[in-house]
Amino acid sequence: MKGIIAYLVSPLIGAGFIFYLLTLLDKDSLLMGLSWLALGLMYSLYLAARKKKRALVKEQENVTVTVE
Repeated sequence: MKGIIAYLVSPLIGAGFIFYLLTLLDKDSLLMGLSWLALGLMYSLYLAARKKKRALVKEQENVTVTVE
């Protein structure tokens, strides 16, 4: 029972409170916040792609080719 409260009920109450606060925002404020969120997501995707590319390059450097 304690786990249900800790991992289900509390986050739902928090999400409901955040939703309530979002409904109080002005239209321009909400638009600015969504724009900022979109920029952050694009930057996160860029960093993830860059990290993956570096990992592939590093993996290729570690591969040795033997010619017979």
